[in-house]
Amino acid sequence: MFSPNSAGLDFNPNPQPAEHGLLYGTPLVPVQADIILQGGCKCRLWRCYKHGHSACCFPHVAAFPTILPCSNLANTWPPSHPRALIPVPHLLSPPPKRCSPTCRPADAVLQADIWVATTADSPPHVVSPWAQLQASYADATGHTPVYPEWTTGFWQCKLRYSNQSQVMDVVQGYLDRQIPISLIIIDFYSWNDPAAPLGKENTLGDETLPTTCWPDAKLMVEQLKEQGVELMISPYSHSVANTSHNYASAASRGLLATDGTGRPALGYAGGFVYDLFNTAARAYAFGAMQDGYINQYGLHHFSLDCNEPCGGTNNGTFGNDFVYNEGKWPAAFVGAAYPHMVSQMLYEGMGAPGKPYAGDNVMLGRSAWAGTQRFGGAVWSGDTQSTWDDFNQQFRAGLNMAMSGIPYWTTDIGGFDGGDTTSGDFRELIVRWFQWGAFCPLFRLHGARKGPTWPPGEPGLCGDTSSNEVSVKIACDRQPNENLFHFLVHDHSCLISISRSQMTEIGRHLRYSCN
Repeated sequence: MFSPNSAGLDFNPNPQPAEHGLLYGTPLVPVQADIILQGGCKCRLWRCYKHGHSACCFPHVAAFPTILPCSNLANTWPPSHPRALIPVPHLLSPPPKRCSPTCRPADAVLQADIWVATTADSPPHVVSPWAQLQASYADATGHTPVYPEWTTGFWQCKLRYSNQSQVMDVVQGYLDRQIPISLIIIDFYSWNDPAAPLGKENTLGDETLPTTCWPDAKLMVEQLKEQGVELMISPYSHSVANTSHNYASAASRGLLATDGTGRPALGYAGGFVYDLFNTAARAYAFGAMQDGYINQYGLHHFSLDCNEPCGGTNNGTFGNDFVYNEGKWPAAFVGAAYPHMVSQMLYEGMGAPGKPYAGDNVMLGRSAWAGTQRFGGAVWSGDTQSTWDDFNQQFRAGLNMAMSGIPYWTTDIGGFDGGDTTSGDFRELIVRWFQWGAFCPLFRLHGARKGPTWPPGEPGLCGDTSSNEVSVKIACDRQPNENLFHFLVHDHSCLISISRSQMTEIGRHLRYSCN
């Protein structure tokens, strides 16, 4: 294992008097950026003024949440919020003593590469400078595949469906009430087999659905498709339990990440994490998926939950002591890019041009990395709480995700945890969240609810009839839509999301000035 250096990116407003501008309430001031190397040495990267047109990115050492400190300059560095993109503690730790409070530290880097793009014109822009920079970023990091048209419709999910009958009953309930539904998602622990001998219940890594709960999964997929509904599953295929028939070979061939003691790294739900930075490990893990979910049942849409990956206790550590690439790369160096490798595994196996499901495999992950969009990776904002404050945060999270080059994005409508259907406050919250969710790139309901559901047995909508009439009307309006689909095709080629900040529109029908 090598000993990488540490570095930090420091954003400091220029203390000298300078012209200030205003962009939709955001003060624009000259900013200089310095990189802080190990030992405190500082190297100036740029100084930005009102007519600067640069966008600087650090794809080798950081995620791509975007900060806009002045005019149309964009830069990237590790995020400051654990649910922004990459929840890895070494990116969230306090800056080194010699790094200022405005510094964004990275604990382990071999080099800091700078990518620079420029706009084609000066203010006032004919085309939004941000749109120009997004297009350049797409050229540099990869264009996102266009999702199938059905993805513009409504997605149903909850924590969780436990068997085949529940899934079919819920879909039939939607169809009986003439509420359009495009996709239903089977959440985690679908791999558990309650009929297995004691200690063998966890089949994580077999990549199959136990017949005890899923007697004919292939028929389920076929029947849903006949009804116009796609099926997605959350398989946790980045991990394999030691009770799985795929474990022994993976362990003996060195295809598993290791922990700080050199033993296989324990992830979530009793699974051991694949070393997906290893090409052979990616091929092995996908091969297991292909032999199971794909070939046996025809499943080819996957919810990539816990793809950070989660640590063994799921307490926010996210495997920060894991070691990858056959024991050569510590998590401090590459750990935050693990979600990227999960998406790459599926893209290489089934989504790339010439592969059997090219253009028809949808991936929804909890985290991503700079460039994940080229593998077709969508992202949702994680396990939010059912509160108005969390709902408010989703607006900012979605705009920043779009600015970070991830055009397909969504949330858990209603919040993931804490929703009580007997609460009038929550009933209003979920309807308001539902209304806003219809304008997100992906329209997806999810959560763990307390209290009775509406109608009885339905795990989705809740509350009184009048509240749900609003939600049902929205679901009916947001059907798979040809006009919306063509809009997505046009904008996603340049990584422009349908949920985007006002600065993206500059030059289309708005003007701005830094004077």
